[in-house]
Amino acid sequence: MESNDFLSYLTELPGYQGQITHIEHSSPRLEKFSPLKHSLHGILTLALQINGIRRFYEHQAKAIDSVMDNHNVIVTSGPSTGKSSIYNIPVLNTFLDDNQSTALYLFPTKSLAQDQLRSLEQITKSLPRRPEIARYDGDTPFEERRELRRSTNILITNPEMLHISILPNHNQWERYFRKLKYIVVDEAHYYRGVFGSNIALLLRRLRRICSIYGVSPQFILTSATLGNSKQHGEALVGLDMEVFNNDLPSSGGRDFALWNPPLVDIEFGTRKSALTEGAEVFSELVDSDYKTLAFVRSRQAVELLYRYCRLILESRDEFDLSKIGSYRGGYLKEEREEIEKAFSSGNLNGLVSTNALELGVNFSDLDATILIGYPGSLNSTMQQASRAGRNGRFGLSILILFNNPLEQYIAAHPEILFRRGMEFALIAPDNLNILASHLLCAAYESPLLEKDRAIFGELIFQDLVDQLVTDKKLLQRNRAGRMYWHLSPIVGYPSEGVHLRSTGGGQFTMLEETSGRVLEMIGLDDILNSAYPGAVYLHRGEEFLVQRIDYDNLLIYISETELPYYTQSMHDTELKILGEMETMDEGNRAVSFGFVNVKRSAIGYRKMQSDSHQVIGVENLDLPVMDFNTEAIWWTFNLETLDSILGKDVHIGSALHALEHAMIGLLPLFASCDRADIGGISTLIHPDTGVPTIFIYDGHAGGVGISKHAYQIAHDLLIATNELLSNCLCLSGCPSCVFSPKCGNNNEFIDKFGALAILNFLIQESTEIVK
Repeated sequence: MESNDFLSYLTELPGYQGQITHIEHSSPRLEKFSPLKHSLHGILTLALQINGIRRFYEHQAKAIDSVMDNHNVIVTSGPSTGKSSIYNIPVLNTFLDDNQSTALYLFPTKSLAQDQLRSLEQITKSLPRRPEIARYDGDTPFEERRELRRSTNILITNPEMLHISILPNHNQWERYFRKLKYIVVDEAHYYRGVFGSNIALLLRRLRRICSIYGVSPQFILTSATLGNSKQHGEALVGLDMEVFNNDLPSSGGRDFALWNPPLVDIEFGTRKSALTEGAEVFSELVDSDYKTLAFVRSRQAVELLYRYCRLILESRDEFDLSKIGSYRGGYLKEEREEIEKAFSSGNLNGLVSTNALELGVNFSDLDATILIGYPGSLNSTMQQASRAGRNGRFGLSILILFNNPLEQYIAAHPEILFRRGMEFALIAPDNLNILASHLLCAAYESPLLEKDRAIFGELIFQDLVDQLVTDKKLLQRNRAGRMYWHLSPIVGYPSEGVHLRSTGGGQFTMLEETSGRVLEMIGLDDILNSAYPGAVYLHRGEEFLVQRIDYDNLLIYISETELPYYTQSMHDTELKILGEMETMDEGNRAVSFGFVNVKRSAIGYRKMQSDSHQVIGVENLDLPVMDFNTEAIWWTFNLETLDSILGKDVHIGSALHALEHAMIGLLPLFASCDRADIGGISTLIHPDTGVPTIFIYDGHAGGVGISKHAYQIAHDLLIATNELLSNCLCLSGCPSCVFSPKCGNNNEFIDKFGALAILNFLIQESTEIVK
């Protein structure tokens, strides 16, 4: 059955109620080829031809020539457009000139590193003189690591190993560093937010160590397409970059359908569950023998969807349930490898996963992808969709939308996905909290010197170093101005206490209480959101109840259970303004950007009926408070003006509450961030402003640029929010427009039409200022 036939087949099923709201058809790409300006070694040309590489796409040729002209480059292009050749060819060509030369390949995931290792080894098989290629990660046996340092030409690793193993022990890698010619950073769009800010400073530490050994290697960055590829590449590395973009489709053609679950109650805006709809579509695909990969946004959703699919398919007598499986972070390494192998070999025909499989293993025979919920960015959306239909195959992708403001806005405006252009990737390498931790790491690797301000930032370097000296984290031991890391009794060296993918807090081990079986590892953020005492936690389709947490030993004790409900955490937030950086004062209202202190705590959780999703109980929690300083944007209003706009029948606080929810819900469309990366509060009279105020803040200490970007596009955000609320069919507010699943007040005291009245006023005022 062809993909368009399958979509037609879905429309004929009994439960179909017009869920397909848009189909985007992409024709096979028109390929443009170009010759290289530079000549390659004849034996390399032959090896490439043996592996089917006989000519180059235009973007490949231009980028390879630029690398061979000694430029740093960033290449942005879709999946399966030959980005790996852009770094492999210069690296191998240089090796054939100098067999002592070395290169460093950084990949964000182990699965991607393993996949690229196989591809590179396939090419080098045909070379008479082959480079030593090694994968170096946490699974590399210690007895093999010494030999790696002695002989490796091309080292394939991940940011964590560079951070916690290679740089702190760089003297053991002296041979490797002295001949380092190239540093490859693959999937650069992946490095955004807190993670990207950490990686930017990690790469500056790497450049610093290279300079100690007298080398200045070239950087080659590859990425999915970005709206700010040059800015992002230069922010990551701290060097000038040449940019090469390719926006051609990446497959033999694709049908991409948007699927909006049907309304079951227009008055309250209630829609059928996206997970339930996703399970039904997934089951139809695998039962029709489509090899299908389904993506969901959380670990818990993986387990729920997998469970729902099993329930559907076990009722079909001829279907073999062993043909479907689940995959996510947290599973043990052996489990993940077993699942990957089964899916690659065809023993599994359907797999439910988090974004852990967004990058990595190339399942070349994949027919279809289902994205259950918008993945959080346009790049991730296209990356997940493009896992199907590779190597010239036609692919089918279906995005099933949740009932929230952002995804319902996408349903009404599909052009946002297909014609608006890519969003920005935002990072903040000048984030003081993140920079301070990396300065300590750098001081351990080699004492800090005055000249290091050129790498880490002229404006803030000295003040931050002075503060670290005052805090006795750095010591000046001689008159040469060298700053040394102050030895700590807590950690062996500072990078052990710096977590690249989060703001810290350590990794907790989850144990089954009766057997002592280790299930998985999770972070502190996961505890506050889904693994608090009393939470129903899902692992590979099994239900567990979280019993207690041992914070001293980083242990979570759970027990098997079977309950008729699932759980949702509730949070409370307090916010204090620390300083205002910019303000646009527009008479009866103002919008400001600055710094705030946020205190966030998990105060309880709801028990939600599994079948009806109704609240059946509420329990209190007493967990550690997250206290951090960050960036925020806030709107302040004249109280009398709001009174006159809204009238006596509308409570101002309820209108502000609805507006806050709607704007937060849409902000990820304008900034490459996740809904979980931002937070907000609204208040009738805030103690620091003395007037009605709405805050939206970065959910990470120090901020990563999201609120600042929101300040810059504030007018566009208001217009989009106004359109969302105006077009929603509900009578008084619903999950599609102003309800938020993260609301600590259970979405009470919300006035949709009051929010619309304020929006109309804001847009009119803002438009007059712009004019």
